[in-house]
Amino acid sequence: MPTDIKLWRIRKEGQEGKVVEIPVSKLSELGPREEYLQDLILKYPEIIEEELTIIGKEIESIDILGINSEGRVVVIETKRDEPRDAVGQALDYASLMSEKDEEWLKQKAKEKGVDLSEYEEIDLEAPVIYVVGTEPDEKIERMVRFLAKYELDINVIIVRFHKDENGELYLTRTYAITDEEKAELKGKRIREIYHWDEESYVQYAKRLNEMLGNNVAKFIEEVKKHPNILFYKFGEKKYSALLLYVRNKKILELYASFDSIYIHPDNIKRFESAQSELFVKTLDKLGFEIPAGKKQWFRSIKDMDEATLVRLVEELCNLGKEEPN
Repeated sequence: MPTDIKLWRIRKEGQEGKVVEIPVSKLSELGPREEYLQDLILKYPEIIEEELTIIGKEIESIDILGINSEGRVVVIETKRDEPRDAVGQALDYASLMSEKDEEWLKQKAKEKGVDLSEYEEIDLEAPVIYVVGTEPDEKIERMVRFLAKYELDINVIIVRFHKDENGELYLTRTYAITDEEKAELKGKRIREIYHWDEESYVQYAKRLNEMLGNNVAKFIEEVKKHPNILFYKFGEKKYSALLLYVRNKKILELYASFDSIYIHPDNIKRFESAQSELFVKTLDKLGFEIPAGKKQWFRSIKDMDEATLVRLVEELCNLGKEEPN
């Protein structure tokens, strides 16, 4: 994260000097720090994210709750004195939102005079989290980078105010982690966990096979043929699971406790439209379905024959191919 952000105004031709630095103005000079920052975000949500719709302030004690253009709920927490408090509260509120349903959110939005009818699908399961402050903070950045490794969509936004000699106010915004850095952090974490030795593969597969049958071994065998598909183990005993990544993006989850393979629509949308549309059609042909009231495709791995497993892995591999320019 940049720790020294400066802003200059370029003088017009003929004026004395070339550039004039516009100094940082303390937020305390503009009004009560936290209230001023929150009110600014409420009035200009594009400061946080383009096409962000604000639902309201202090909903379930959340500083600001919104929804982005993808239909994902956005939790915004303005930084207080202690970094751990800011990050901890943001995580707490995000977990709270993940337990709510779409009807609850629409009702809260209606109470605030906000219409959410334009959103065909609303995702509360994986909220986007922003911690917003006015000064860089190494502790917060370290915590957020750690969490980003584990696919949590969290970021720090630094908003700084600048006032010129005429009293005109300017604003600069900086993200602690760029989208490219997020992908790199996630990929690094995946690669770290992916390095199993052969014995680890065998032992883990054996445990899953005891619960689900030999299809898991076949599934692992097929996945290992494709180096552009990475997967790692998650959990032990009855909570064992396999998570598959294509181009550093999580696409598939196999949970032993539910004997099923799950694929979330939002994960597929991360790929090019032509690829994702074709993959969705393939899922239908392979017998995957979305039960009423659920948001994920699923199919029991116990019921999948070898040909279906091989085809699924092949389609995962195709999803990971770069589209030609």
